[in-house]
Amino acid sequence: LDRPAMPLPLDLLAIDGRSPHSYFLGRRCLLHRAINKGQERPICVRSLLAVCPRIPRPDPGKKWRPSELEKLVVDPFTNAMKQLVDKCVLSSWKFREPVCRDDYEGFANGMIEFQVWGNAVPALSATPVLPTESDVDLVFDYDAFLALR
Repeated sequence: LDRPAMPLPLDLLAIDGRSPHSYFLGRRCLLHRAINKGQERPICVRSLLAVCPRIPRPDPGKKWRPSELEKLVVDPFTNAMKQLVDKCVLSSWKFREPVCRDDYEGFANGMIEFQVWGNAVPALSATPVLPTESDVDLVFDYDAFLALR
């Protein structure tokens, strides 16, 4: 418990299952921003794809056709990023250079620039946040809950 906590905006937590990759991508973008102390630095597409377990990766030695890459990787990725803008987690995002739609490695090596919506998530503090005495009173008392039944 000696790790600092990173608050997540409610808009990110409100993302539902219709966009299965958006929560993971949003959390990774917010973590990237927090690690960089609030600075807006580009992030590699590969690190974003690493947190999306449902976006497939080609088997070693296998090369996908551009249409397969578009359908299996590029479209789900871009739709999930657009959903983050629609849900007000990110204010904008874009590929730094034209995206490679012919090769998985070329797409994964791309860079994305993004801006977080407002100042919803502050940078991580260097010291852990410990609960105060008033926070201890907010702990849910399960035994008292059962006594009310």
